Amino acid sequence: MKKKIAVLANYWSSDIVDMFFEGLTKSIPEESMDFYVFVAANSYGRDENINRNEMEVHNLPYLEDYDVIIIFSQGLNSDEHKQDLYDKCSKLDKPVILIGDNYPGFYGITANNYTGMRALVEHIYEKHNAKKYFFIAGAPSNPDSAYRLEVVQEFAKEKNLEFTDDDVFYSNWELGPVHNIIVEKYKTKEDLPDAIICANDFIAMSVCNALDLASLTCPEDVIITGYDNVRSNKIYYPSISTVDQNYGKAGEKAAEIILGILDGKTEVYSTTVDTECVIGESCGCKSLVHEKNRNNFCHNKVEDEYIGFFRRGRLFDLSHELNEADRFAQIAPRLQKIFYKDNGSEGSCFHIMMDTRFGKLAYEGVERVAPKYQFADEFKVIVSKMDGRIAQAEKYPRRNLVPTYDSYGKNRMFIFMPIYYKTFSCGYLCMEGPQQFGNEWYCNEYSECINESIKNFINNIQLSAVNDKLSAIMHTDPMTRVKNRAAFEEFKEQLQLEYVKNPNMKFGIAMFDINNLKQINDIYGHDSGDQYIKNCCHLICKVFEHSAVFRLGGDEFLAILKEGKDLDKLDELRKMFNEKMIESQNEEDVVDRLSIASGFGFSEEITLERYEDIFKIADDNMYKVKKMMKGQN
Repeated sequence: MKKKIAVLANYWSSDIVDMFFEGLTKSIPEESMDFYVFVAANSYGRDENINRNEMEVHNLPYLEDYDVIIIFSQGLNSDEHKQDLYDKCSKLDKPVILIGDNYPGFYGITANNYTGMRALVEHIYEKHNAKKYFFIAGAPSNPDSAYRLEVVQEFAKEKNLEFTDDDVFYSNWELGPVHNIIVEKYKTKEDLPDAIICANDFIAMSVCNALDLASLTCPEDVIITGYDNVRSNKIYYPSISTVDQNYGKAGEKAAEIILGILDGKTEVYSTTVDTECVIGESCGCKSLVHEKNRNNFCHNKVEDEYIGFFRRGRLFDLSHELNEADRFAQIAPRLQKIFYKDNGSEGSCFHIMMDTRFGKLAYEGVERVAPKYQFADEFKVIVSKMDGRIAQAEKYPRRNLVPTYDSYGKNRMFIFMPIYYKTFSCGYLCMEGPQQFGNEWYCNEYSECINESIKNFINNIQLSAVNDKLSAIMHTDPMTRVKNRAAFEEFKEQLQLEYVKNPNMKFGIAMFDINNLKQINDIYGHDSGDQYIKNCCHLICKVFEHSAVFRLGGDEFLAILKEGKDLDKLDELRKMFNEKMIESQNEEDVVDRLSIASGFGFSEEITLERYEDIFKIADDNMYKVKKMMKGQN
């Protein structure tokens, strides 16, 4: 059986994770291990409730079940969450590899940020004579962003360049504030510094786009640099001069550690990978490599758009079905209708699992349904397909995160993202990737689609619950709590439809009429009469306990007898009914001395065209019994 490797990462670091796995997987023997990648999409600028739900996916696995744990510390976007994971893993007797950090007792693989950042700043200074800088940082608390800023500060000090705190802007890794500060700060070419140095490539690209609004261009008017050498930079124009953290080499080093662990080596150590300056076009240099990348991108664009068209259609269907559903029980058949007909863009491995308590949201508040930010120990299968196999069981334990998987064959990577509503961690999505999708993490599109659609679905089921309550009130007799005449009329129509579809269907109608009610009302009062009605109704419901019972009027009741239940043992029930009435005559209180006339009609006595006759037959038989009972006093 293959080894299981748990990987805790952040979606916004997916480029880094991709590069890491490229180096890791090429160094791992075939059919030796599977990777379970638990991906959060929390960030500094998102709502705290969303961040808590996203980060909870790192608590979804039972980490003690895995052979090695890998944590992408650099991109967790929460120091508190990172420390919580470290504390949790420290209590486990499992090897832990940190990517981007060092911690006692854990393996550490870090990037030497200095080499690449220093080379980048030296390049724009020496090659392009850039001496006036504006630095756009990430979050103030982020150590990587802080270190990149320190390199610029150190270089400026060495060269006696003017670089103060006013030349630094903290974006919290959000592109909106970046765009706003550039538009506000730079109106003309004269306002610009020589270079705008950014803490990552996405910030750098946002700066380029913001400058377009003032008809300012890069690199003609200003040099712009980034960091990370992300996938998008390889096709962006102008390509950003940046720093590659060599996560591919970090993946190779992680492979060495894992193979050493599996080989019995127990020594824990840390290692570093040198970063490299990657020169692009945003500093004024030419780049044939990036031109080739853009040509390849354009070459594949039509096919990618075609694939994307079908994926968007799949997502539309997913959203539509969730938005249309108004019962929890409807979700599974609605979504299975979409995803079981073919593999589609989601691939052959696709699982949507939800908390079995999800349906309670229709009647209870989130706080009462489940503890905050905590996954259940069991999940209901909404959709679960794996290599052509469909999950047969309706529920799976949390330890079995990938239903129907047998853990043999090629190395595989499973990506998990959370499904949640408010503070309720109500499930997860599992897909295979990223290599299956051309290094695109489409799982986030599916995850966001589900999480957004769930809001509408919750509204639907809560509204349906209210309607159900109103309907129950409208269709319930307030005195006896059985169904009333309005409910009977609806049930009667539904029964007729069933009978039309299946003329051989067997059913019966039981009519009941309470005796002596007028005398009790006249002598003992209406309160006693009401209690007498309740007692009679209780007897009917107790004997015919598997039948739908209706109160048609003051002293009239009706029951629908179905095949396979009360209809099959009707003789026994009629005998019991009469015996109970006879026994009640010995009761001291008059309201407990029950007398009820009953009559029956059966489907064998009617035809489709004479459906209504069954009720008349039962009614006529009941009046015959009532007349007989009166004669017997």
